[in-house]
Amino acid sequence: MFQKFWQFLAALGINFIPAGGFFFGGWSAGTTLGVYWFENVAASLLIALRIVLHRRLAPRQGHIHYEPRQGTSKGNGSLLAYFLPISLIFSFAHGIFLAAIFLVLTARGHGAEVELNGRELLQGCELMLAVLATNFLIDLWSLRQRPFAWIECLTAVNLSRVLLVHVTIVFGLAAAAFTGMNKAFFGLFIGLKTLSDLAGLFPRWNPAVPPAWLCRVMDKLPKAKAGETFAEYFSRDQVEELARRARNEKPA
Repeated sequence: MFQKFWQFLAALGINFIPAGGFFFGGWSAGTTLGVYWFENVAASLLIALRIVLHRRLAPRQGHIHYEPRQGTSKGNGSLLAYFLPISLIFSFAHGIFLAAIFLVLTARGHGAEVELNGRELLQGCELMLAVLATNFLIDLWSLRQRPFAWIECLTAVNLSRVLLVHVTIVFGLAAAAFTGMNKAFFGLFIGLKTLSDLAGLFPRWNPAVPPAWLCRVMDKLPKAKAGETFAEYFSRDQVEELARRARNEKPA
């Protein structure tokens, strides 16, 4: 119960740090996105450390021969090898995009909107690291009892967050600077990111049988496999997914 409550507070705190700095502390868009970039990197590394420790305390088959969901990229031997390169490559790309956009916008007279303030950036990163590190230490209490599905879910939520911030950096910063709608843009982005982080704390909707209306809609679309209804596909996918999770969860 305490862990759930803390995770809720941590999700709010992680998003309030850059939001408070931008709306109430006078941070520029560049400083705010710099703190978000740091969050991605620090969170990814701390999740990687969780994976390493979980592999030692509660070894599972997925830590050695990870089998991802169908339709995603193929596994590369272990969950750590599957997760960390993707996360760090995207984070590295974030840094490149940030630097390039800062240079372009500064050259075009938008330096005030994207200027990095070293003191504010350091303050934001320190606060972010404090919340993330506390979250990590609390997770350590029950790490041995956690199933493999828990650590896999953490990686999925983190990769979704990384992708969301990546899209924001690529399209949002330039649009906000050129249109002057910084507050409106960041208000929408912070709201969506906060909802995304909070949604990751709740169990995913996963019915045993799909709704009838959904089956009717999907059956009218072109089928991937001739002669198979959506309900049949859904049932088959459920069976395959449960089997995949069971294989990953086997003791190593």
